[in-house]
Formats: sequence, C-alpha cells, structure tokens
Amino acid sequence: MSIPKLELLAAVIGTRLVQSVKTSLNIHSIQTFYWTDSKVVLCWIKNSGTWKTFVRNRIKEIHSSSSKEDWYYVPSQMNAADIASRGCNAQTLFSLCWWEGPIWLKNRSSWPDTKDSDFKDALELATEERKPTVTTNLSLNDSDSNFFEWTKRVSKFSSIVRTLAYVKRFLSNAKSVANRQKDSLLKGNLSEKELSKSELEILLFIQKETFGKNRRLIPPNFVVYLDSDGLLRVETKLFSTDTGDYFRRPILLPDKHELVLRLIEETHRIHNHADLDLNDMQNLRKRAKHLHAVKHKLKTRFQKEYISLLKQTSNKVQTPLSVGDIVLISLDNKKRVDWPLAKIVEIYKGRDGVSRVARLKTQSGELIRPIQRLCRLETSGKIAEIMREPITTRRGRTIKS
Repeated sequence: MSIPKLELLAAVIGTRLVQSVKTSLNIHSIQTFYWTDSKVVLCWIKNSGTWKTFVRNRIKEIHSSSSKEDWYYVPSQMNAADIASRGCNAQTLFSLCWWEGPIWLKNRSSWPDTKDSDFKDALELATEERKPTVTTNLSLNDSDSNFFEWTKRVSKFSSIVRTLAYVKRFLSNAKSVANRQKDSLLKGNLSEKELSKSELEILLFIQKETFGKNRRLIPPNFVVYLDSDGLLRVETKLFSTDTGDYFRRPILLPDKHELVLRLIEETHRIHNHADLDLNDMQNLRKRAKHLHAVKHKLKTRFQKEYISLLKQTSNKVQTPLSVGDIVLISLDNKKRVDWPLAKIVEIYKGRDGVSRVARLKTQSGELIRPIQRLCRLETSGKIAEIMREPITTRRGRTIKS
C-alpha cells in the first residue's frame, strides 16, 4: 500500500476518533477542525471527483462525518503528532508542542497559508487514483451516414435491427464494466425494449438522412408534426376513429430508401405478399367471422354426423376398456359433443380384481378418472370388423391378406 493511502487511513481513523469523543462527551454541535500533513490526502478530500474504489470508500466515510471546508494542511515540521509517531524519549514528550499543539494554533489568523501552487505536485499524484471515464455516444447525425454502411450487406430489416441492438448492448455493458457496475450487465436474449430502441434509431436515421438535407421532399399537402420520440408523423383524416396512432398518424418514410424497401419487402414476405388491404379493419373482421363460421360448422357436423350416431347398447356383456383405447370423458356440466378426448395410459384394479380407475392422457396433460366416467369411441371394433371382411376385386376375386 502506498504512503498516500496509509495517510488516508490515518485521516479516517482521526474522524472516527473525533466522533467517538463527541459521542462520549455529548458535544455534537461543537465546531471541529481537522489537520493533515499530506497534500495528496487533502486533494482527495477537497476535490470532488470519481476516485477508485479504495479512495472513494474512505473519502465517502470522511465526508459523512466532516465537511471538506474543515480540513487544513499542516507542514510536517509543525505537526505535533509526528513527535510520538516517529519515536521519542520521555523527556521530549514534556515539550509544550506535544501537550498544547503549535503556538500558532490558538490564533486563526496565524494559521499556515498554503498557496495553490504548493499543491501542484500533490494534485498530479491524487489524479492517479481517479477512475477512468468511459464515454459512449451512439447518436445519429448527418455525418454518421457511414455508420450504416454495413447494412448493405444485410438483406433482412429485422437482422439489421437485431445487430444494432447487440451493438448498443455491448456499449452499455462496456460502460457498466468500466464503472464496476456488474449488476447492471445485460445478458440473455434481446428484450422488446432493446429492439424497439434499435428500430427507433434506424427510423430516425432514415428521416434525418432524407428529410434533414432537403425538407422539400415532404409533400406540401402533408400535415407533419414531431412526436415525443423525435419521429416525423403525418396527420390523417382518421383522427376520429378508434384505431391506433399507426393508422391515424403514420410515420413519414421515403419510398425509395434502401432500408425502407427492405422493411416493406420483409413485411410482405411475413404476410405471404399481402396486398394493400392487409391492415384494413373490414378485412380483419371478415376473416374473423369466417374462422368463427368454420369452427361452428365443424362442431355441428361432428355432433350430427358422428356423436349422434353412436349406439347406446344395454348388453350385459361389455368389452372391458384396455390400454390404448380412445375414450370420451363424461362431464355433467357439458354436452356430449363438448366432452374431451383422452387416451388410456394405465388401468388400476381394486382388491376384487375389477378395473376401477384409469390414468388418461389428454391434450392438456394427464389425469385420473373412474371407469364409469369413460365412454369408448366406436373405432376399434369397426376397424376389426372391416379387417375381417374379405377384400374382393371388381371381377369377384378374393384378395388374401
């Protein structure tokens, strides 16, 4: 440990001792003056700066119990504490300087006057413990067009957004590491917030590159305004509708910009090259109604053409359920057409050897139900009957299996 750091520890011990004496004597309101013969320590205390961890923690403790205006410099030859710390005999301790301090201490006007030039060398040593500052700037100006030169090698707009998001994450993590804030490091998959910020940066770059150089490219009949994100938006006649801002106030983008063309191309590819009516609310409602009609028709036909044709037999001799059978789970609060399908995975027998409970596998997971609540679908028997029937050709020849 260097000598300035050891002297800093001495200053910390001094403040702790003063607080202990004040607490014991109950004199917290009394004014206190602190003296140190280390110019480096005095620079650390009086100058506000971002110091390294060791110095920062101890300066923080000193400032918590004292004010930087209460600290003064005493030359080493006038420091009474050096009499004992450097070693001396008992006779030397009888000197007045050890018991009462320096003669000039009682009169404040005679305190040592230290010029700023005397601290020049000490200030250079003090700045060695200053934490390096890392500055990152990713703002996009007109002169930053070269930053997006790499986008020409990327075909998908989403890939450009993700790449820029990873670059911004790297810069943020580098700043956190430099400031020793490892708890704020970003890890894992990109978040929606990171992707949104990256996309916003790209859209701002497109608008600045196109309309920032020539405002005449904006059609004169467009009512353009600047939103809270700094994007240019166009006021439309749909302001009274209940649609979102993307319909009522769309973002103004040039039609022939490379990045805009990739955005349009990727959007068409995602939606299977949809036409201009892709986002029309009437078409969306029409498709939703169609899907609902198909679902209702399928449910009705399943009920009429299958469930209603299942035979209910009262024969005393019934084929027992076995593992692998497809069954319907009977529910009292639902119609038969709404009973869920399940597959028997395992059957549990009671002490009398009769099957009582079965473990079933459904679409949502596994569950256990009593045998009385299960209705076998009439598929296994029908398939077996069909397989037993002989297969003949058109000319009446029987095919042996």
